[in-house]
Amino acid sequence: IIAETSITVEDVVYVVDCGRARLTSVNELSLVSALRTCFYAKANGFQRRGRAGRCRPGAWYRLFTSWQWAAMEEYSEPEMLRSPLEELCLEVASLELGAPAAFLLDSLSPPRAEAVQHAVALLRRLGAVTDDSGAQLTPLGRKLARLQVHPMLGKMLLLGGLFRCAQPVLTVCAALGYKSPFLCPLGKEAEANAAKRALAGDSGSDHVALVAAFDGWSREGGRFASRHFLSAQTLSYVARLRGDLAGGARE
Repeated sequence: IIAETSITVEDVVYVVDCGRARLTSVNELSLVSALRTCFYAKANGFQRRGRAGRCRPGAWYRLFTSWQWAAMEEYSEPEMLRSPLEELCLEVASLELGAPAAFLLDSLSPPRAEAVQHAVALLRRLGAVTDDSGAQLTPLGRKLARLQVHPMLGKMLLLGGLFRCAQPVLTVCAALGYKSPFLCPLGKEAEANAAKRALAGDSGSDHVALVAAFDGWSREGGRFASRHFLSAQTLSYVARLRGDLAGGARE
């Protein structure tokens, strides 16, 4: 939302607020993260209200009832409590701050013990830490800590170099680390799905479709993106992220 930024946009006078935001949350049972649209906290509403008429009188239109406003939380839950902890645990170990479980217990809003245990167990399965405490990194873990992606994507990126398929793996890691470039316009869902299947070919793989989409956009630009229902803006960001990952992997 353009109005909910730290930058004062002088032309924003009227803010039309749906009361919702896209937030990362972790499923309590599966511990898998997802980006969900939900009602925000009141603090976010006040932030949006403050964008209206910063340089002249403005108005804040709320598209929800006063009952809904009264039921909203005062503040958002800290992101550490609703996000995967693998990258955080990896960083704690890389800074030699001790076992992640003990270190995070001293934070202002400590995450659940089960979430930390799940994160450390995943790092252990990836071969990034030496034992179940997660306090010490392996040589692979030190390499993963230098990459600005989730450890699972980081290991895939390193293995891509070993198996001589670094370029397509770079594309997949960059896209999965950001968001999907595939669009699904209202009323054209069947056409968009058909375009995605065409990019995947006989493989039926979303990852192959991602690589084909990026390669096609790199060759033809916006025309290719329009024909195949792709976001050129997303692909442009993926290209920048891809370059950053390539630099980190070479180091």
